[in-house]
Amino acid sequence: GVISAGVRLTLKALTENTALLTSIPIEAPPSVIGRNTVECMQSGLVLGAAAMLDGLIDRIEEELGEKPTVVATGGLSKDIICHCKRDIVYNENLLLDGLREIYEKNN
Repeated sequence: GVISAGVRLTLKALTENTALLTSIPIEAPPSVIGRNTVECMQSGLVLGAAAMLDGLIDRIEEELGEKPTVVATGGLSKDIICHCKRDIVYNENLLLDGLREIYEKNN
């Protein structure tokens, strides 16, 4: 999903061209304010992605004038949305279910 791609690209950008920064586990650190480089990177990646989603949902709600239903699917979504302040529904196979439904309608 979009979340997974964004987190992975950010991690790649942080580590690919730097000799001293290596790849890290994509998981939330014990606190927002990291106590070392790895925790700081994890905070930016995981908690930053969650904060970005919360901010986007706030703006969408403001523009629509009503509370939207937000659905996350696949990839790292489940690991990110549990850190969001907004309600987000998780459906692991939404894309595959939709493709199956299209296939069945056309056959």
